[in-house]
Amino acid sequence: MSDRPHYIFGGEVIDVLRGSGIFASGDSVKKRAVSISTMDVNSFMRNIGGGGTGVDNEYSNQAGMSFDGMFSPYTTALTHGRLPHFESGSSSPNAQTLNPWNPNNILPTGDNRTEWMASGHNINFAVVGTGVGGSGDPEDFAFEKDFFQRQRVETENIRGIGFRAPMVLTGWGYDTAGNPVPADPNDSTKFHTSGFSDPSLWKTGPIDLRWNDTRKVWQGQEAHYLVKTTNIYTPAGFSFEVQRSTNRSQYARPSLSLKANSLADTTIHDPEKIAYDANSNNGGTFERLDWAGIEYPHYEAYIIRDTSSPTVGDYYNLWTDDCADCGHLANPCASGTNIVHGSSSVGKKVLIENPLRQALDVGDLGITINTGKTKKVNTGVFNGGSGSGAAVSLSTNANGVLSAVIDAAGAGYTYGAFGIVSGSICTNVSLTTGGAGSGVTSVTLSPTTGFAPSTSYGLSIYPNDSVADTELLPIHWLLAQEKKTTQIVSFVGANGGVLQTCTKLIQTDYASCEHCGEDSALINAFL
Repeated sequence: MSDRPHYIFGGEVIDVLRGSGIFASGDSVKKRAVSISTMDVNSFMRNIGGGGTGVDNEYSNQAGMSFDGMFSPYTTALTHGRLPHFESGSSSPNAQTLNPWNPNNILPTGDNRTEWMASGHNINFAVVGTGVGGSGDPEDFAFEKDFFQRQRVETENIRGIGFRAPMVLTGWGYDTAGNPVPADPNDSTKFHTSGFSDPSLWKTGPIDLRWNDTRKVWQGQEAHYLVKTTNIYTPAGFSFEVQRSTNRSQYARPSLSLKANSLADTTIHDPEKIAYDANSNNGGTFERLDWAGIEYPHYEAYIIRDTSSPTVGDYYNLWTDDCADCGHLANPCASGTNIVHGSSSVGKKVLIENPLRQALDVGDLGITINTGKTKKVNTGVFNGGSGSGAAVSLSTNANGVLSAVIDAAGAGYTYGAFGIVSGSICTNVSLTTGGAGSGVTSVTLSPTTGFAPSTSYGLSIYPNDSVADTELLPIHWLLAQEKKTTQIVSFVGANGGVLQTCTKLIQTDYASCEHCGEDSALINAFL
C-alpha cells in the first residue's frame, strides 16, 4: 500500500433548491445542505477552489481529509508490534464481552458451528490469520464463505478498521444540562429555528471519551454535580428519634411554609442565604438562621458546579484550592463567577430523588448525578381563567381541628375553582361553586384533624380553567450530602463530689436541635 492516499473524503456546504411547490412571500427557495463524497487525490486537487467572497468563497467552504483522519487499523490480538491492539479487561462489560467479532464472548475458539449458527455476528468481511488457504488459515476473509468451507469462523486476531480518536462530532443535540444546542438566542430552552438545517450553527468538537483501564474500553465521562438544596426532602415534623417514631416531633428540622411563585426565567432563590442575612449578628464563626417568613421555590436544589468545571490557575494548591469549593454560608461564592442567590437560574434548577433517604436541611450541599429523567413542575403561577375575588381562611382550634371560613365568595367561576394551601400542612381542599358565573359556596377539607393547634393557613384560589406555568426540570439522584459537626457527651460522672463531663466532636449526616428531657406539652400536641 502506498504512503500517498489514493482516495480521500471531500465535502462542502452548498445551497440547494427546495422541492417544487407554492412559496409564500418571504419564503426562501434555497436551503443549506451538506455534500460529502469520495474521490481520488488528483480529481480533488483539480476541482478545489473557485471564486466568491466571504462565506460564499468556494475554497474556504471546501473541506477534505484522507481516510486515516477518521479511521485506523487495529487488531483484536492482545499484543502486536505495530498495530493498535486490544487488551484483556475485567469487570464486565469489558473489551472481550463487547468485542464485535465475538459478541458477549460466546464463540469458542475452534469448533464453533453451533454457537455461530445460533448467535454469530453479521459482519461480512475482515482480515484474519496469517494468510488465506494455508494450514489452519481461513479459506476466505468473508465470514460466511469461510464458514461454508470450514464449518467454523475465526474469533481471534481479527484485523479491522476502527474510528480514530479523538473523534470529531458535528451536529445538533442537547448539552450536559439537558438544554438544546444550537439554542434560540432569546430562549435557551428551545432549539434555534435554523438549528437543524444550517450547519454553520452546529456544535462541533472532539468527543470526550475516557479510557477505563480496568475494563479496557473507552467510556463516556459521568459528571457529578455539587448542588445546594432549596427545599427539604422530608416533610415538616419528620422525627429523627430512635426507632424513627412518627408521632413525636421535638426533633423536627427547619420547615419553610411559604411557597415562592418562581418562574422559569427568574434568578436563583436560596432560602438559607435569605435566612442568614435576616440575622444582623451573623458573621465570622457565629451563625444563626432566622427562618421566619422565608419562602421556598418550586425546585429542590440548584447546581453550583459540576466535575467538568475548570480549576483556577495552573497548579493545585492542597492548602488553598479546596477553599474554592464554595456554596456554604461560611464560604460564599464570588458574585458573578459562581452560581449564588440572585444569579441566573436557567439550566441550574433540579429535582432531587433521594433513594437512600439521606437527611437534608435547607441549604445543605450534596453530590448528585443526573438520572436523565425529567418532570414538569408547577411553578406556582396560574394565568387566566373565568372567575376572581374568592377568599377563604383556614385555621385550627386549640385541639388542632382544621376548619374553613369563606371571607368572600367571588364571582364568575363558570367552570368551578380549586385551592392551593400555603403553609406546613397536608390536607385536600375541594371548592364548590354555585353554578355558572357564581362564586364559592362551600369548602370541604380532608383530613381535618391532627394538625398544630391555633394556627392559620393561607389558601390561594384559582379558576378551574386557568393555565399553570410549568417548567421541565431534570431529576438528580442524591449520592452524598453535607456532613455536620456535632459535639456529644461521652462521659458524665462524679468523683469526690466533683462533676466531670467529657465531650467529643463527631461528623454526622444530620444534627437535630438539642433535646433536654421530654417536653410533654409538645409531644401531646402531635399525638
